[in-house]
Amino acid sequence: MRKEILRLDNVTYMARGIRYLDMFRMHMFSGEILGVFFMQYHGKRELVEIISENLPIDFGKIYLEETLINSYANDANGTKGTSSANGRVPASVIGYQDTLVDDMTVAENVYLLRPYVRTHIINNSMLFSQFAILADEFGLDIDGYKLASELNELESYKIMLLRAVISGTQLIILEDMDNLLDGEQLQDFNHMVRSLSEQGISFLCVSDHYGELTKISDRILIIDHGQVTSTLQAEQFDKFDDPDDNFNQPVNQNVSITSECALKFNHVYAGEMKDFDFQVNQGECVLMWDQHNKVTDDIIDFLSGASLPVSGSIELFGGLSNRKSMMRNENRNRNRKFRRKFIGKFQSQYAITPKRTAPDISIILGDPTTSMVIGDITYFDNLCMHISTRDNYLWTRHLHRKSIYAEYSKLIGSAIDLEDPFDASRNDLYKMVYYREYLYNPKLLVLVRPFANTDADIQVHITALIAKFQERGTTVLILDNNPNSSLVLYGRIIVVSRGKIVQDAYNNEGDAWDIIN
Repeated sequence: MRKEILRLDNVTYMARGIRYLDMFRMHMFSGEILGVFFMQYHGKRELVEIISENLPIDFGKIYLEETLINSYANDANGTKGTSSANGRVPASVIGYQDTLVDDMTVAENVYLLRPYVRTHIINNSMLFSQFAILADEFGLDIDGYKLASELNELESYKIMLLRAVISGTQLIILEDMDNLLDGEQLQDFNHMVRSLSEQGISFLCVSDHYGELTKISDRILIIDHGQVTSTLQAEQFDKFDDPDDNFNQPVNQNVSITSECALKFNHVYAGEMKDFDFQVNQGECVLMWDQHNKVTDDIIDFLSGASLPVSGSIELFGGLSNRKSMMRNENRNRNRKFRRKFIGKFQSQYAITPKRTAPDISIILGDPTTSMVIGDITYFDNLCMHISTRDNYLWTRHLHRKSIYAEYSKLIGSAIDLEDPFDASRNDLYKMVYYREYLYNPKLLVLVRPFANTDADIQVHITALIAKFQERGTTVLILDNNPNSSLVLYGRIIVVSRGKIVQDAYNNEGDAWDIIN
């Protein structure tokens, strides 16, 4: 008889007046890899936190290794009951948060950062010799003396996985690994996960992409609005109507593509980028599949004016690009007071701000609901922020603002009236970011991993919004390290492996590719 590791029995969880889990039921066994696919983002993060942090719940019971660790009980005031794991950590989470300390060695990260370590005297010789034995046992070719900051993405996640295992954790949650690792890395990581599952470690895999879950899971739960609607066994995986398949359609043939150049790299070298030579014509929608995630950051830096290539040249709309031309629109905006007050607060991972991009380029980052939204101005001001760089007096022209409001309130809805943009739903935040650039009307739209950390509903919204850009004739360049997550109607794919273009192909009637080189 298989040992039960985790069971959620009719769990209901509410926060901020929203019911994220509704009579939620699931169970896991020792050594099982259970996939969880959310039809909406709703409840996804909450499920991970309830299991990993043992948050108090509103109704139901949670069992860990057949021991009750969380149960709802009303007190006299009707508040939530408390939970207790009796000093045990319910689960380890591996995902978006990097839990390694960069300035510590790999061996130190594995042994000294485990929960409940009480060692005060460290024997370095024993520490590193133990790690060497452990690494050999798990087939890891990683030097224990190596600093965590020197590890690549795959090695970092393997070390986190190893630390969780030797900590005695019997349940490990893998959160959106297909968004964090490229295809080759993910296959390698999944191989290690499968080996550990055969040793009795259980894994809960949470992902936005059903197709990726089928490659690793023993069972898959389908979650719709916080409820389990289906439980699929391995033999039933291909019978489920994957929402991703609804968007993998051929490019819209009504889109006008010209022979004029929108973006061209001429034998560019920089960092990991090797002899980068390609052209995107105006009106095209191109997916650049960066298999090892080596060139995305460099391309963003070049297009934002943050840096220049070591050698080679970049052409934008038929003219050579340089740092001065990329920054020239900064001097166009004479309303400096507004720029300092509002635009200056706009920060992101790549420092992409309206004043840092070229006048005819817009860049939208992956999951822009945090990195591209300013919390201390209104939703409507967020929407107008980029177009203000072209209209110096937008903020004093009441009729112009009124016209924008009348047009976009029909597309966005009541969220446009919110004083705090973060009171809006994720769908409305995505609308705001995309419509901001639609209002700006760039010639080239660059999307960085547009479908990362999104559910099926948001994917529908993004696909529809990108289609609007295409209908207008905007050139779209998508930078992604996982082609399965880019569900947009792209008509051409450029494959990059280890910093070098290895394939360039056009979509031919949706199921075939005409190889260019």
